[in-house]
Amino acid sequence: MVEACLSQMPVGVAHPPCVGRAAEVCETTPPRHQTTLDIVDCRMTEAVVRDEIVEAGYDEQHSLLVTAGRNVAGNGRLSEAEALNAAHEAWKIYREAQCDLVYALNQGGSIKNVRAPICNLNMTADRAIQMRDLFWPPQ
Repeated sequence: MVEACLSQMPVGVAHPPCVGRAAEVCETTPPRHQTTLDIVDCRMTEAVVRDEIVEAGYDEQHSLLVTAGRNVAGNGRLSEAEALNAAHEAWKIYREAQCDLVYALNQGGSIKNVRAPICNLNMTADRAIQMRDLFWPPQ
């Protein structure tokens, strides 16, 4: 279901409406009853699958850059492969900080335990699209 969501989205769509659907099915499939724990577990499970897609997309794009010889800096040019790596590592730090902020802003109640995983899921889903569309339009 998660892979189909990504593959059906046209290039350039920032946040697919199908994000969270796998988690919603998980949350309502017995023996689950949409408790806070069910929601958190299901959202994080979908986020883990999407994170695997992000990492596979990163590996593929990085490999394409290396294979194309775009991993060498010089003559006023940055190594595109190194730039991709730096951006990806920075994005992971940003995602963690952003979702920590969501958690902190909601720490007055149990909703923090739901909103932080949703943050992680949404940001990871958007990054999967970014990785897929990295070379669009073709150069």
